[in-house]
Amino acid sequence: MNNVTSSRHLYTKNQAFQQITDAIKSGIELLRKEVDIPTINAWNNYVIAILDLVSLNLGINLTNNYRYLIITNTYTSPTQQLSASIEFLLMVAKQLNTLQ
Repeated sequence: MNNVTSSRHLYTKNQAFQQITDAIKSGIELLRKEVDIPTINAWNNYVIAILDLVSLNLGINLTNNYRYLIITNTYTSPTQQLSASIEFLLMVAKQLNTLQ
C-alpha cells in the first residue's frame, strides 16, 4: 500500500469513527427524552445511513448486522431499542479503533 492509499484509509477510518461517535452522542441525547415508535424508526434510518456510508468507505458490512438487531428488538420498548442501538454503535466504534 502506498502512502496516498494509506493516508486515505486512515482518514476514512478516522472520519468513520467520528461519524459513529456523533451518532452515539445523538442517541444518548434521545435517551433523555420520551422515545416513541416514530422516533425510533427515524433513529434507525439515521443509523442505517451512517452505517451504509461507513461500510462503503471501509469495505465492511455493518448494515446487515444492524438490521438484524432491529428485527430481534422489534418487540421491546423504544427506549430498549435505542439502548441496544447505542450499544451496537459503541461496539462498532471499538472495532474501528482496532482496525489497522
